[in-house]
Amino acid sequence: MVANTGLYLLVLLIISQTVEGQGQKVDAYLDKHSVAVGEQFTLSVEISGKGASEAREPELPAMGQFSIFLGSGSSQQIKLINGRMSASRSISFHFQATRVGEFKVGMVQVQLGNTIHKTSPLRLRITDPAVPTNSRPGKKPNMSGTNSNSDLFVRVTADKQEIYQNEALVLSYDIYTRLRVSSYGISKQPETVGFWVENYPLGQQPQTRASIIDGQRYTVALIKKMVLFPTNSGKKTVGPLALQCQVRVNNPSRDPFRNFFSNSFFGQDVTRQISSNEVMVQVLPLPKNGRPKEFEGVVGTFAIESQVDKSQVKANEALTFRVRVSGRGNLATLPEPRIVFPSSFEAYPPKIEQKIHRNPDGITGEKTYEYVLIPRSAGTEYLGPVKLAYFDPTLRTYQVRRSSEVTIQVAPGKSPIGVAELGVSRQEVKLLGQDIRFIKITSGSFRRTGSSLFTIGNFWFPLNLPLLCLLAAFVYKRHLVRMEGDVAYARDKRARRAARKRLSEARIYLERGTEKKFYPAVSRALTGFLADKLNLAEAGMISQEVKQAMRERGISEESIGKYFHCLQTCDLNQFATANSAKDEMRDLLEGAQKSLVRVEGELSSRTKRKHLQ
Repeated sequence: MVANTGLYLLVLLIISQTVEGQGQKVDAYLDKHSVAVGEQFTLSVEISGKGASEAREPELPAMGQFSIFLGSGSSQQIKLINGRMSASRSISFHFQATRVGEFKVGMVQVQLGNTIHKTSPLRLRITDPAVPTNSRPGKKPNMSGTNSNSDLFVRVTADKQEIYQNEALVLSYDIYTRLRVSSYGISKQPETVGFWVENYPLGQQPQTRASIIDGQRYTVALIKKMVLFPTNSGKKTVGPLALQCQVRVNNPSRDPFRNFFSNSFFGQDVTRQISSNEVMVQVLPLPKNGRPKEFEGVVGTFAIESQVDKSQVKANEALTFRVRVSGRGNLATLPEPRIVFPSSFEAYPPKIEQKIHRNPDGITGEKTYEYVLIPRSAGTEYLGPVKLAYFDPTLRTYQVRRSSEVTIQVAPGKSPIGVAELGVSRQEVKLLGQDIRFIKITSGSFRRTGSSLFTIGNFWFPLNLPLLCLLAAFVYKRHLVRMEGDVAYARDKRARRAARKRLSEARIYLERGTEKKFYPAVSRALTGFLADKLNLAEAGMISQEVKQAMRERGISEESIGKYFHCLQTCDLNQFATANSAKDEMRDLLEGAQKSLVRVEGELSSRTKRKHLQ
């Protein structure tokens, strides 16, 4: 009787699950219907019914007119209510409001099987942002925050609101919290199109300080700092920085036993998405009046000096001429000095070294150009002075700096083949030793000559050839066996081929101009390659866990940053309203290919070092 009752209940459960699963439903809703400029809002799409877990990604309406896409996340739920089981999938899309007004969020389309479901339009009201009350007197930096009245937000501070082209702009990102933040990760880096970027190295554990805002005490930590150099003039925008934080909150239930048995007696971690505002900066063009003819776009404050390792040499002897530029500005893009060497000197391309120091108010350092010179005839020669023209944004004028002139005394030197007198070119000097074969004055070694058929090499190689073939077959067989039994090994070996195939598909979409399919193809290539190399499940990969796994495998922070920059570009453009130019898509494809090669190279080099140890 008990067995029959259990079977009867099981049949009823299956029937009710099937009936419930047939009803498909798609809903879309906003977490807020009124937000201020700079605040974040979430558009959630809930899919329920049969095939909810296999549904395609929703097609969102155009929202770029009044918001910026920050990122997305998804979750699945299985509920059992009154004996009925239902499955649902919820996808959250996070945006940041950018424009004041009343806006319409259009229909969201989701394809379930062969049916396309459309949601009802939504309304969103965006108001003016709240004015911060803690402005400092005197110098007025550009400060902006998200949800300034909240208990957790990010604020970005710019040291200037108006700068010249190629002048340094320092941005500092601070997180303000009155909660217990257990961990955080950057889910979206700021967009810096039109800027040369230099990032400040920060410690793994940020330094905290206290700050009082509107009578509330916050714990503040600097999480990112960078220097931007605008490459052209005009109104520029630096996109928002988005963070995903794990916050520890107390359980609101007053039942201690319930809290204890639900593993939340000491609170639980919840995920919070926060982001900074955009930074607007006006970039002024460099003035045309007073521009010297030697000017090549250098902006900052610099000094230049030159020296030689010896001022007295003989003809055909080498000497070293060093030019050192030091100061404040973008030293990485500093062009090579224009130097006219004497006609009797042979000059080789310089060896360039630079030392960069990231100070609180910008970039300082020095850059050295080291030339190797060879005088070909005797006499007195002069090097320099070397000129450097730059624009000083503090003085708002052009400056020209000159190094001191260097005098070189060249004495007659020995030239066994008459190089100086013949006046041969540099390439001819390099080929001189190859064209002339000197007469040998020694007898050398002798050996018996005869038939070369039975020399050691010709005899042993055919004899050992079958053994070599057998060894190669054994190694290949071992490889096949391991491919079948070791999943991680097989995925590692097939990762490159799979990534190339997906990038080839992306290239086809690029040539056809199919933007909607291009970015997902590049994203699948990047995520699939990492999943195969790290032996992770491709579905549900979490950025912070993947980055940690890459660090443990010895991949550098620079490679990780460029790799995830490509992934974030793919995610952003999947929901962008404006069409991307083919050049931008081509640059992304090339960047993805370079990132794949670089990550694979670093993984291979670490594996080799591990085997050698």
